[in-house]
Amino acid sequence: MIIDAAVEGWKIGMFIALPVGPTMVLLLRIGVLRGLVDFGLSAFGAACGIGLAMALALTCVAYIQSLLSSYGGYVHGALALMVIGLAFGTWRSNKKLRVDDLNKETRVPISLWTAPIVSLTCPFTSILILNMFAARNMLQQEMSWSMKGALVGSCVIGGFCGYWVIMTVVHVLSQRLSKKAVLFMVKAAPFIVLYYGSQGIAAAIKAFSQ
Repeated sequence: MIIDAAVEGWKIGMFIALPVGPTMVLLLRIGVLRGLVDFGLSAFGAACGIGLAMALALTCVAYIQSLLSSYGGYVHGALALMVIGLAFGTWRSNKKLRVDDLNKETRVPISLWTAPIVSLTCPFTSILILNMFAARNMLQQEMSWSMKGALVGSCVIGGFCGYWVIMTVVHVLSQRLSKKAVLFMVKAAPFIVLYYGSQGIAAAIKAFSQ
């Protein structure tokens, strides 16, 4: 059971890190402007932010379960609308981005703490965790402290791996193709986020139909 929890935690961490959202964009800028060592330090902090958000979700699982059982459709619908709103906001902020913007130095020093803070405080992280808990029926399971520890620890590792997967892809694309490929990934970010919002809408419709 502990191994199963560790595998699920790793998957959740990977799935949260892979979408090119605000945290990933900040990390990519660190990787481009300050190098892979600084990227790794900031990415580990961001992954710890995901793990802490999961730990908070696990401690409140009883309240979440009660809320979903009574108002599941409304909860899923509200969370889905928040995700769709985030997707729209990301799309608007990305509209003006051009290839030249990827080569510009920032006017202020880049802090390695920014991405971890965004990872922890961004509602998108918590929304994804709750949606994945519900999709895997983890809210109805009784978990020991060892299982919770394995889930959170492996989630941190999965998130760290997910960030490095994106950074590796961006590095290969920028070296072998062009900056346009990197820009395309950033432009595609809101549509990835929108996919998760549509999944939430589907969960809400399913809850209302039961």
